[in-house]
Amino acid sequence: MPGVGASDCERLRAGPVAQPVNTLTSLAYVAAGLWIGRRRGSGAGSGLPQRIFGATVVGVGLGSVAFHGAATAWGKWLHDKAILAVVLFVLAWNGQRIIAARRRGRSLREIGRDLASTHAGLAVLLGVGGAIALASRTGAPLCRPGSRLQGHGVWHVLTAIALVVWAEARLGSDEAISPGGRCGGSRAPAPTR
Repeated sequence: MPGVGASDCERLRAGPVAQPVNTLTSLAYVAAGLWIGRRRGSGAGSGLPQRIFGATVVGVGLGSVAFHGAATAWGKWLHDKAILAVVLFVLAWNGQRIIAARRRGRSLREIGRDLASTHAGLAVLLGVGGAIALASRTGAPLCRPGSRLQGHGVWHVLTAIALVVWAEARLGSDEAISPGGRCGGSRAPAPTR
């Protein structure tokens, strides 16, 4: 498929690996997914969400390797579907935790504060990574097609780290939005009178 990966700045090469730097940095997702999948939460039945999410993140890595390595239509399809699976997992996980917290009587303000406190670091990682990726796309000021340092590769590494940070904060406990106002905490709610 002509032009697959062309917007990511790195020069498309003939041969088995079209974009070596972007392909190599895609392995950050595989490492992140394996790390996440091996972690265990603190509650009963812990481990399954980590394994599922970890496998999904590994899928992003493999899809990204196929996309940047093979530069084919099937590689793009795998890349895009794996990213969609991660986004859907995060939305579903946060959504069901918000619903559970509301059922326990938490206000939307408290829930919002908890989510904001754990997602602030993610916002920084994604903001910096996104700014670098945008400034280094094909035709952008920081694009250097032949360089060993690729902005899109930096995006891969920073988003892989962000996925680990999210998993540690959100999947590390059965009660991801705690009644005590701390994410991942286990403090009991104050007694009602």
